Amino acid sequence: MDQNKNQNENKGLTLLALDGGGTRGLSELIILKTIMHRIQMKDKLPVMPRPCERFDMIAGTGTGGLIALMLGKLQLTVDEAITCYNELVETVFSDVKLRSKSGNILKATKLEETLKAIVKRHSKNQDAGTLMIDPETEDELCKVYVSGIVNVVMSGANKLFFSMGLPVHLRTYNHGNQPSICCTIWQAARATSATIGLFKKIEIVSDGIPISYVDAGTGYNNPTAELLKEANFIFPSQFAACIISIGAGQVHRAIAPRPRALFQKNMPPGLADTMAAIATDCEKIAQDVAGRFSEEDNVYFRFNVDQGLQDVAVAQWERMGEIKAHTEQYLLGYEVGQKLAAAFCMGLVDLEKLK
Repeated sequence: MDQNKNQNENKGLTLLALDGGGTRGLSELIILKTIMHRIQMKDKLPVMPRPCERFDMIAGTGTGGLIALMLGKLQLTVDEAITCYNELVETVFSDVKLRSKSGNILKATKLEETLKAIVKRHSKNQDAGTLMIDPETEDELCKVYVSGIVNVVMSGANKLFFSMGLPVHLRTYNHGNQPSICCTIWQAARATSATIGLFKKIEIVSDGIPISYVDAGTGYNNPTAELLKEANFIFPSQFAACIISIGAGQVHRAIAPRPRALFQKNMPPGLADTMAAIATDCEKIAQDVAGRFSEEDNVYFRFNVDQGLQDVAVAQWERMGEIKAHTEQYLLGYEVGQKLAAAFCMGLVDLEKLK
């Protein structure tokens, strides 16, 4: 791991942003595996490098946040992350509530149990309660943050007021300007994946104050713009060499999901439209970020399957095979191949210019 890390030193920062997308998050992992394979071939490495060895910072929202924690904090290979992701999706998304007073159709307890099992199996101390911030390893690891949104105004011994709408980053490192939220890996994963309509909110107690979180999908499902802000603060006066943003597949509003799954039959009213709006917002952010890099070559790369995943709902675990097939077909495209070849060619851009 140290050898691979050294190859990245003094070549500019490498950043990775992962969108939310429910079961379609598998598409992101397949794309990332292809990228890591390209790096292996380019650098003539005996084995495929771990993403934590090649990225200085990884950010994710929703299931993209789950993947970010697997790759960055737990330091999994892409193949290991795919195995864990498939396990989580099949275990959690296949167990749909037939009736739910809360309006959430998936069981949060099942999600929490699965997350704890993954953390226990892959954390260094094999402890399900491993914290996000470990002072002993904070400076050695790829930095990771996942995003959630404060759900309601909460109060403790001293009243605090939080406004809905702004993302809260749960980090594996100390920020400096913002207080750290003390939580475990599984709690951070649970917070970033608490999609309204799917899972109930999670309450995390930090400094004696309980605060409820839901996922940051609305408005921040594509974390790339926020990642640029974060990296600019954490790595002041540094240049970015490669910024990779991976989506979970484009969803077009004009195409209504086929009512082929129990999940969709029990979907809360309006959830499908909300998910479509989130996917549309992801592409708006992607276009905005691309505009910032319009005069920079070989620095920013956006990968997102454009055909085939339009009607795959966020919890349709039984369609994982389709997700895999459409993603592999997307990766065969000429323009995508050109971008894959250019990624990690290491252009340089001053992050200060991208504010």
